[in-house]
Amino acid sequence: MPSTVSVLASCCLALAATPRRLLRPRQRDERLLASLVDAGAPLAGAAVKLTALPQARQTAPAAIVAEGARRPWRLELGMTSFLVEHPRARFLVDPSMCQDVHTRILPELPGLLRVFVAPNRPVMGLLEALDSVGFRPEALDFALPTHLHWDHVSGLLELPDLVIRTMEIERAFALDGREPPLGFARLPLVGREARTYTLDGGPVLTFTRSHDLFGDGAVVLVDRAGHTPGARKDTLSRSAR
Repeated sequence: MPSTVSVLASCCLALAATPRRLLRPRQRDERLLASLVDAGAPLAGAAVKLTALPQARQTAPAAIVAEGARRPWRLELGMTSFLVEHPRARFLVDPSMCQDVHTRILPELPGLLRVFVAPNRPVMGLLEALDSVGFRPEALDFALPTHLHWDHVSGLLELPDLVIRTMEIERAFALDGREPPLGFARLPLVGREARTYTLDGGPVLTFTRSHDLFGDGAVVLVDRAGHTPGARKDTLSRSAR
């Protein structure tokens, strides 16, 4: 019971902070911006094919999506998985939705949060989305979620044997506590093989750490911790097609 109360309290505090930030958005951090150094992007030794797999739509108050935004009052957002085909592997970035997400995943979230984040119906399941572009799911090598929030991993329920690759700090944050943190659903993750990696490379663009997934500059991961402890973004090189 105490953990449930804590989750609900966190949700309420986050929502309560929204009106204040809408009226008085945080100002640009000029010192931070001046300190950023662009290290450039790596030269890619291979090309990748990137295919977007739109699965659902969602509407949300603009103020929650972009601090200080007043118009339009609500924004329409896409919930999308991405298929990446590299010469050495085929993988999914953010396998976002399973077909029955409303009944299997959303019940793991606090009721108040569900009101704000539930996708509109209908939802296209991940297997259906892959089939729509003629891709066989058994050809996938792994999934690479940018982070482990529910809307970035729910599609994994339709691929029960697919390995995920993530940072250890993100895996531990999502799975090690007695209760999942706010915004996390464990059903797609529990019992699944997770292969972790470290950001062992140098600066890329304005990011201080990176990891070259294949060692050829085609898919480079960079550190964007803050949204969650191990959040990161997959940067596809300029050779992407």
